[in-house]
This record gives sequence, structure tokens and C-alpha cells, in this order.
Amino acid sequence: MIVAETASWSRRHSQAFAATVAAIALVPWTVRHWPSQDGPNHLAVAHVLATYADPGSAFPRYLSIQTGFRPSTALYAILCAAGRFVPLEIAEKCLVSLALVLLPVSVLLFVRRAVPRRSANVLLAMPFVLGWAFAMGFLSFQLGLGLGVVALALAWEPRSPPGRGVGIAWRHGLASLAYFLSVWFHPVVALITGLALVLLEGKKLLRWSEWPRVLVVVGPAAAFLVLSYFAADPGPSTRLVPPKTHFSDPVSVLGAAFEYNIGYSPFELVPRIAALALIVPFVYRSLRAHAPWRAGPEAAVGRLVVALVVLYCVMPGTLADWYYCSARFLVYAWLLLPVAAELPARIVRRLPVVGPVLAGAVLAIQWPVIHRDSRQMQDVLDVGSSLPRGARLVPLAFELSVLGPQPVGAAWGELVVGRDAVVSQLFASGRPRMGGERFRTLTFRPGVLDEESGTLPWSGAEMSDVWRPCADPRSPERWFVHVDGSCADALAARKRELDEVIDRYDYVLMLGPSRYGQELMASRLHLVRESGSARMYAVVHADPPG
Repeated sequence: MIVAETASWSRRHSQAFAATVAAIALVPWTVRHWPSQDGPNHLAVAHVLATYADPGSAFPRYLSIQTGFRPSTALYAILCAAGRFVPLEIAEKCLVSLALVLLPVSVLLFVRRAVPRRSANVLLAMPFVLGWAFAMGFLSFQLGLGLGVVALALAWEPRSPPGRGVGIAWRHGLASLAYFLSVWFHPVVALITGLALVLLEGKKLLRWSEWPRVLVVVGPAAAFLVLSYFAADPGPSTRLVPPKTHFSDPVSVLGAAFEYNIGYSPFELVPRIAALALIVPFVYRSLRAHAPWRAGPEAAVGRLVVALVVLYCVMPGTLADWYYCSARFLVYAWLLLPVAAELPARIVRRLPVVGPVLAGAVLAIQWPVIHRDSRQMQDVLDVGSSLPRGARLVPLAFELSVLGPQPVGAAWGELVVGRDAVVSQLFASGRPRMGGERFRTLTFRPGVLDEESGTLPWSGAEMSDVWRPCADPRSPERWFVHVDGSCADALAARKRELDEVIDRYDYVLMLGPSRYGQELMASRLHLVRESGSARMYAVVHADPPG
């Protein structure tokens, strides 16, 4: 029986899997700067933490920090430690490559333990690995996701004998460690992993004999999360943005599902839809053959994937400032979706070719865009090369993608690392989610660059504030997007916001400055340097700066 189950995974599958994983993991090393929407900001946070206590550091005047062993801080701790030996960008690339390897390897481990005959299916997960979440810069989430799937693979007992519990083994200790590390990286992914474990175990959890094993796995991480919450400094009483919960309509949910498959180019959808066309029909057949409410590993995997997809559809897009709330469930579901498919042998035999070809097509589509975005990040460094140390900077990013992430939207973070610039959009973990400000790593000191309440007086979102309102209603920038007000109103409001704060800063960085950006502050800015799509302006102060 065991031989029949594992026969689908051959030497050819191992070679194809290893070669594809290696190719994907090498992508960050093909460019000078790794572009991602939040990545440069995370590097900036790590730089602030690493140099905060240095003599003459400009950061203590403007920022306060929270240090210590807390949830959501693993990325910063690792970057700060590695930054003593290598540049932060090199350390980030190492972590990106690690996450790109960890995700497919964790899925392979999971399927080998749960449904071995479906092991070859993991090759159809390869086109989805380097996708939306990496382009967003959700590196902590992706590393936590990989660790979470490892915890599931080691902790779940898909074939425990009925009527009696399973003893605690060394695997459960490793699962506990992996789950603990996932909380350290990202508490949200750990909570979803905990839910996934409950869904996989199913009715077995009604037997008390199963609970010691589960508590060994989740107990240390749960204690770490709860104790950290109560021990952490709650920080300022105000939030960066007003609390809100936003539910999407069915059309938006469907549209977002497509957008969450876009990392660097909409054309990535072509090979990914081809992979889904192979997977989804056989997921449906498997669900019919192994109903999700039944026992057995096939039914449990189907139950998990269906539940994650349903949660994506019903959860709000924004939950009390937890942005991309529903998207996290979809990312988790998409990673495990191929495991839920019962592929026929004729397709399994072709997967060593089909899987790498589809993954290669995704990479071929992505690479020119990644290279272009890397070049734009270098433009930012070029125009900022003459900035004095500790300069105060307002970044305005007008060159953004219509669909998917904005990989160069936080390119200003390179100037925080390279020139110790103090930038208005700097944020850190816990904004405010999973305990709110208690897990925040950086906060602005009230009344210095921001308002006395501790909040920034302007949004820093050029795309929604100016670009969309001023775009042609028939253009892609306005598709599926509701915009309130006219372009003239948007420009006037934006200029008023900048007028209120501009004298607190020394420079303005414009990336891809459109006519909107040039019109906003033309009378108050003096062009210092230009390189490619980036321009650096010095602020002409109305009064001597404070």
C-alpha cells in the first residue's frame, strides 16, 4: 500500500522540483536592488534600530523605539544581526531566497506526510510561489507561512488509530518550535495556522487524549503571544489612521482574487490561470469523492482549502486597520490548493515538465519588470547621494502600478539606510494589529515632525489622493474604483495638506513626478538633482525651520 501511494514521486520529480526551486530562489540575486512595496521600509526600520544608539544619530530626536523579544519582530532582529556583517540589502535577499525555498519545501513535506500519492502536485504550486505577497514585501508573513506549514506537516496525525491518542514524539517538538517561530515572524499567520490545524484534526479534537499533543505544539507560542501583549508598552493612544472595517462586494472579491495573483506584471495571470485550469477541476472531483465533513486525510485537506477560500470571501478586506485581512487567507489557500487535487496518472507523469515550464513562464514575465523596478530604486539612491546626513524628507511616489503591488512605492527607504534620512512615511510592525500599538517597533515623537497627538497630518498616498481622481474615468486607473470628488478638489486638498507640513522638512523626493506632482508645490521647491524617474527638490522655507 505504501509503495502504491509514493510511486507518483520519482527521481524525475525530485530533479524537476529541486531545479525549479533553485531557479526561483536565485531571482533576487539577478538584480542590484530587490523591489517590493514594503521591503525598503523594513530595511529602513532595521537601520534605525541598528544605529539608534550611535553617537550623533539623528533618529532619537524624531523617533522612539521598542525593542525586545516580541511577536512581529523576527525580521528586524535578523536584519539587525546580519547587518553587522553584510549590507542590509544582501541580508534581505538571503531572507527572500530562504522564503522562496521554504514555501514549496514545506508544502512538499506536508503532502508527503498527509497524502503521499499527491506529492507530485507540489510542482503545480511553483508558478504561484513568487507572487503577490513577495512583491508586496510581506516577507515576515511568507516566512511565517512556510514555518506554519512545516508545523502542520509535523503536528498533524492524518492516520491516527481510531479510539486512542497518539503519543508525543520528536516531531511534535519540532512542530512546536516551527509554530513558535511563526508567531515571532507574524502572529496573524500563526493564528491562521492554528485554525488550519483545528480543521485538519476535525472530530479527533473531541477526544481528550488528543489534546496533550496539540497543546505541546501550540502552547508555547500562545503563551509567548499573550505574555508579550501584556508586557509590551501600549504606546500612543492614537492610531495612524481612523479605525475602520471594510467588506467587499462579490464583484470586488472576485476581482481581488485575480489581483492577488499579480506580483510584478498582469501577464503573470496567463501561466497561473493555466495551472489553475489543471488544478481546480480535480480539486472539485476530489471534494466529491472525499466529502470535507468526512474523516481521512484527503477529506481533511479538502476541508482546509475550502474553509480558507470561504474565509477569504466573507472576511473584510480591512478589519479595524488590519489591512489585507481577507487576502492572507487566500495566500494560504493558494499555497495548499494543489494538495487538494486528485490528479490522474497521465497528468502526474507530465508534471516534471509542466510544472517547471509554467513556473519558468512566470519568471520570464516577471524578470524585465523586476529589473526595471530595481533600476528605479537606483535612481532614488542617485538623486539622494548628496543629501546631508539626517535630512528630513517627504517622499511623493506618483509612478505606481494600476494592478497589483507598488514595488517602488517605498524606494525612499533606501535613503534612510544610505543617508540616515528621516522620512515621514516610516512605519513598523503592529500598525495597529494583533495588539495595536503594543507591538509597534517605531513611533514618531509627538510634536516634532507630526502633530502633538502623535499622528502624521497627511496620508502620503498619491495614488488614491491625486492620481486616481485626476485620471480619465475611462482609463484603467479608474476601473472598479469608486472615487469621491473632482480632480480640482483632490489637488487643492493635497496642496493644503503639504502646505501645512512642508516647513518641517528639508527635501521632497518625487518618483515618476507627473504634472500633478509638479503642480502641487512648484513655488516652494527647488530642483537639486534628477536621475531617470526620480527628482530631488530642496524645500524653500517660508520661515526658518524649527
